[in-house]
Amino acid sequence: MEVRRDGTGAHTGQWRIAGNGFGRSFQLAGCNKPRCALGRQYRRNIKMYPRQFPPLHTGSSEFIEIRDQGGLYVDKTGFFRKLLEVTPVKSGGILPLAHKFQFLARPRRFGKSLLVSTLEAWFQGIPPNSAVSADDAHNRPVVSQPQKWSNPDWLWQGLDSDEWHGVNGWHPVLRIDMSTVSGPSAAAIQGALGLEMVRLARGWARRGVPWGTDYLPPIPQRSDKPAMALRNIIDGVYHHFQTTVVVVVDEYDAPLHRFIGGVEGADEALEVLHDFYTVLKASQGQLYLVFLTGISRFSRVNLFSALNNLVDWSDRPIAAALCGFTQNELETYFTPYLEWIESETPELAGGHLRDSLRTHYNGYRFGPDPEMPQVYNPFTLLECMRLMEEPGTRRRALADDFPNMWALSGSPTLLVKLVQQGKSRLPDPSLPWDYRQGTAYRLDAPDFTALMLQSGYYTLKGGGEASLTVDFPNREVRDTYARDLLAAYGIDFNPARLQPLQAALVNGDIETWVRELTTFFHGLAHQNLTTEAPYRAVLQSLLIAMGVDAHAEKSVWSGDADLVAATTDQTYVMELKFNRSVAAAREQVVHQKAYAEGWTHGSRTVFGVYLNFRREAASNTPPTIECEWEILYSPSA
Repeated sequence: MEVRRDGTGAHTGQWRIAGNGFGRSFQLAGCNKPRCALGRQYRRNIKMYPRQFPPLHTGSSEFIEIRDQGGLYVDKTGFFRKLLEVTPVKSGGILPLAHKFQFLARPRRFGKSLLVSTLEAWFQGIPPNSAVSADDAHNRPVVSQPQKWSNPDWLWQGLDSDEWHGVNGWHPVLRIDMSTVSGPSAAAIQGALGLEMVRLARGWARRGVPWGTDYLPPIPQRSDKPAMALRNIIDGVYHHFQTTVVVVVDEYDAPLHRFIGGVEGADEALEVLHDFYTVLKASQGQLYLVFLTGISRFSRVNLFSALNNLVDWSDRPIAAALCGFTQNELETYFTPYLEWIESETPELAGGHLRDSLRTHYNGYRFGPDPEMPQVYNPFTLLECMRLMEEPGTRRRALADDFPNMWALSGSPTLLVKLVQQGKSRLPDPSLPWDYRQGTAYRLDAPDFTALMLQSGYYTLKGGGEASLTVDFPNREVRDTYARDLLAAYGIDFNPARLQPLQAALVNGDIETWVRELTTFFHGLAHQNLTTEAPYRAVLQSLLIAMGVDAHAEKSVWSGDADLVAATTDQTYVMELKFNRSVAAAREQVVHQKAYAEGWTHGSRTVFGVYLNFRREAASNTPPTIECEWEILYSPSA
């Protein structure tokens, strides 16, 4: 079925109701001459994805917008069968949910906002006066849907939910974006939260809620306490529409990120948010669903202590692929793009492209069950596919140099802060991981590995009959981890600078390696190098960036070695000191704690490398590196 929409002057367009899961697609039937001429000239020089391909929505996380524009949408509505499962009641009417309070934790840019947007569209459809117009002739209203609100065919057509959407009825949705709520103090957070409540109330005023009339509370003011404002908004929307309300909270924990690690004012900030979220429990009689998303689970118990029936889907197998793309979804939804790339660059065909994408971007697993699927970060995969349209990106991919987009997905400020405090520990896939450590932790005393798991730098491996361990999820995150840390110390990542270091280490030429390392450290911002921890952090980042298998503070029965690095033929057990002596480092490795004993068997030559970084506190000169090394074990001896 087609609905013709004629433009006025500039061009005409044709809407096509699509049944392929892509919503509706907009195809230009004509355009003004300058635009067409420029387009043809550009396409003669650079081949681009065919126009019939659904657009890659790298800049949007709005479900209705993506569907309206015919964008690529990987169907996740099938998961709603469990998330939005209903409970039969004798009284009839809209069936209540089996789980009223729900929570999901995922790393940044992992599709949480799109999930929230999809839930918003699921329950309330398209509001009146929306920028997206709906065709009244193909509207599928659900139970309790008010006039002027719409649920057009194209919104759900072609999706898993096409035949059963509407089972939950219509509900107004209060969508709260906590990523906009931040500040260095409780007062600042309260002010920002008050502003978010004003924005929310004004949005519903534009949708017809007559605040201050018909027994409704007055519209909230910024000076109102956020908890009271939220209570009034829920009450007003509930009474105006005469149906229960859905509340979706995106990035519930965003205001607390700056307080991780025991920052002053954390308790007061927690109190503000606790009072705010407690309203959800107090208003549960007016609520149909409360769905919260976030990155971490560190304060879940404190913040939501009133929500004693909160269902946490974060590590449940049923929700393992709710956010993120599985390998099967890549093969299903991205096939047109993959085949086009392979046709334009035949060297990437034959499975090479798909294997490289899996190695570089796949690998996230969010629970201890080894049967849970691994998933791609949707942001980085979509960005990669967008960039692979360009010939230069495809040429670099032939050398296994794929775009690293993880660095663009957020700031590593917290990571850098903890590393500078000496609290970092690289993941070690050889050591078992107690999963209970990664589920929740205190705001003032975060566990570094658990924090890295929840922020997406690490992921779970193994499990079942094998030991559960943590490791980097993929090559992109491994490289980005190193680059983020190096950038924190003013180092512009340049692979060419690392080649001499890497070659020396691979060849067992420690003398050359130390000489190149000294040259490298001479170029750093030395005001940040005042303790042993940052030297260790920079060195471990260099090893990771070189592609060396490296572990910091490697745990053995006798203690924690500063760094253990492995190449094909060598293992390097390194001990670092700052303004002490090489002798003290050697004593710790060889005699005092015998760190190297765990590696003195096998096929690799084991080197003990003892480093002392010496720099006077009042000096502006670069540090000197004192180094000694010896062979601790040789397989040929």
